[in-house]
Amino acid sequence: MQGNIYEVNVRQYTPEGTFNAFAKHLDRLKEMGVQTLWFMPLNPISKKDRKGTLGSYYAVSSYTTINPEFGTMTDWKNLVNTIHEKGMKVISREDWNKAAPAALKEMIDKGRITEADAKGAQAFIELAAWRIESISRDALK
Repeated sequence: MQGNIYEVNVRQYTPEGTFNAFAKHLDRLKEMGVQTLWFMPLNPISKKDRKGTLGSYYAVSSYTTINPEFGTMTDWKNLVNTIHEKGMKVISREDWNKAAPAALKEMIDKGRITEADAKGAQAFIELAAWRIESISRDALK
């Protein structure tokens, strides 16, 4: 299947940065030929060691809840239903290998991942951070 995929960054899409505000733009996106909406992470952002005032979408603090800045779980479900009613598809991005430590602990506590899985994810995060830092240093030479 071929089709147009539109990446949605809820926080930046509208001044309000909410599901309900984004929903008002669905008809325009459909008219543009968008067939699939690919949502960036929708989970709460960790406050610990936050970069800047807003933090990164990828520093997820909980994989089982919706970021309250965007709305409620009901708002999200209503948005998905509306998207489907308009004949479009939804992809929701989850980046398990970039989880904040609090999110990894939550997943262990709820039995969704093992401690070994969490250590592997944290090692990957640290390796990626080291690699980015070394690439940045090399670029400055």
